[in-house]
Amino acid sequence: MNKDYYTAEVARFDKNGNGEGRCWGFYVSPGKYAAFTIDVAKELLEWGTKEFKARFGEEMDFNFVSLKMGDTKGKYWRDKNRLLIYKNGMPIYENNNGVICRDSVALADSLM
Repeated sequence: MNKDYYTAEVARFDKNGNGEGRCWGFYVSPGKYAAFTIDVAKELLEWGTKEFKARFGEEMDFNFVSLKMGDTKGKYWRDKNRLLIYKNGMPIYENNNGVICRDSVALADSLM
């Protein structure tokens, strides 16, 4: 099913990976982003933080964002500087603080 929008979620996690506070989901225009990159993730986190405060009157320092783009989903953890890309549910790319991995088998094994 073709959608005319992407879906994004921002959240806050502590150093142990536990959710803190609230999370928020919103739609993103597909024309805005061709790929999910660290720069895109940081932009979405910044926008989500500002917009959340404007809409809900609450301060949240979001440090995680995911973006669903058709059959591709990207996740970014700001505090770890880690970007992970999935295609059809399988990890295909990771940038873990500058260390790049494009081996989907190795990524799938490491995430188990």
